[in-house]
Amino acid sequence: MGVAFKVSIAPFHVWAPSVYQGAPHFVLVYLVVFAKSVVILFLLHNAWLLFGLNSTVPTTVLSVMALLSMWIGNSLMVAEQNIKRFLAFLSIGHLGFLLVPVLSQHPLGQLAVVVDLIAFALALVVVLAILKTLMPTKELLISDLQGLAKKNRWGALAMSIGLASLAGLPLTAGFVGKYTIIMSGALSTQWFLLGNMVLCSICSIVAIVRVIITLYRPAHDSAVSPLTTSSRFLLIGALAILVLGIVPEIWLSSIQSHLQAY
Repeated sequence: MGVAFKVSIAPFHVWAPSVYQGAPHFVLVYLVVFAKSVVILFLLHNAWLLFGLNSTVPTTVLSVMALLSMWIGNSLMVAEQNIKRFLAFLSIGHLGFLLVPVLSQHPLGQLAVVVDLIAFALALVVVLAILKTLMPTKELLISDLQGLAKKNRWGALAMSIGLASLAGLPLTAGFVGKYTIIMSGALSTQWFLLGNMVLCSICSIVAIVRVIITLYRPAHDSAVSPLTTSSRFLLIGALAILVLGIVPEIWLSSIQSHLQAY
């Protein structure tokens, strides 16, 4: 219960959307990227030491929590208008996906968790940094992003790549992360969880593509600020997302070797 509350896994997720909505961008990065990564890695490392490899009850409980997180997070994304609450539901749904390799009890599951966390963190940092640079106000709606591509094409491009990675679209680091999760689940025959993961991924893709399309719609009066020269360095992060997605061998082998040594 403590771990589930810390990382906002359903049904202990209710606090996340409201807290994310009111949090500054830096705090949001800390909550979603660092705090959740540490707790998930803790759960990955200690779950079977605590419960035992053949414990049916903890496995069932975590499976139900994974399903609830997937459906609650990804389905509520579709209709959400506040961008920070949108990211909160995205995070909740993503944690449901991450429980699949945790439950796999397969060596590939460890690789899947680490790879997906890195991809998710990189994409989310790029998206939040763009939002912070372009729209520093606290309350942001998805509709406020309309016309961003015309006003700041590089910012819109970087944000589009980050969002595409969060959706797990091909040629991005996020796709590699989801692929390793699916492979770890398949090797451990978690077909029911994987089926639900695919269906929920469709919901998340629909929701995220809606945001990307908004960036390229005709502009209207909005809170978008000009993109400064220094913020164009965020394109480096977007480029890294593409490189890690197109040439995954350059980081998968390194992560695998470190995990084997650990």
